[in-house]
Amino acid sequence: MGRWAPSQSREWHWTWLTRTVPIRRSLTSTEPGSSSSSSTNPTSSWAATKAASNPTAVPPSFTVYSTDDVGGRHYMIGETRSRPPLYAVSLHAGWKGPDVELHSGPSESEPPPLATAKRGSLFGDGATVQLPGPDGGGGMVKEKVDASNDFPYPSYGFAIEVEQGQQREEFRWVHIGMRKGWQLARLSTSEVVAVFDWTTLTKKELYFQFVGHGGTGILGERWAIMAVITAIRAWDRVKRKQASGAV
Repeated sequence: MGRWAPSQSREWHWTWLTRTVPIRRSLTSTEPGSSSSSSTNPTSSWAATKAASNPTAVPPSFTVYSTDDVGGRHYMIGETRSRPPLYAVSLHAGWKGPDVELHSGPSESEPPPLATAKRGSLFGDGATVQLPGPDGGGGMVKEKVDASNDFPYPSYGFAIEVEQGQQREEFRWVHIGMRKGWQLARLSTSEVVAVFDWTTLTKKELYFQFVGHGGTGILGERWAIMAVITAIRAWDRVKRKQASGAV
């Protein structure tokens, strides 16, 4: 299984089979020794060019942080807490609407959502994700997310078009060992293409990073959106189970 070990350079390493990939937690203004300069934050210039180049693009690494004092159902996606948020995230309970809404901008009132995820059945952790279609025509297309029966943490798999829609490939989120870390594996190559973890005490911050070919943009924007919303939903499912004592 995986091994989690902190290093002195603010990088956290997972070992998945024989592979080690780094995830860099975004520095915030409240952390000792943090800096907002581009020399210490490789994504610092990303938001400045987002609106002009691709308004629905996803940054290579980011933090999902709570905007609630209590409850923990409203979140923002941003490079760091100290920078302007990029997208709003809403988490819901019940069957009338989606479990997760990834909004098109930093306001929950901005229609339409960039993507949504809804539990697929009363029993099991599978889901249906709606996100823009591969043809870019503006319509929303449904994609299935399956869940394994592994206890206490199921893995979550999906298939989606990659590399400008030239082919569909399968990917799976897998929990690593006894820690909080998760890795997204590209099953055709066994490569890790994204990772996330979260804070232990508050459970109100998720740290996400694309790695390997996932960080190059070659897999496409639709794949990136799918990776993000399935990660947030997996995180939310774990938090709910922990709150109920099921994990």
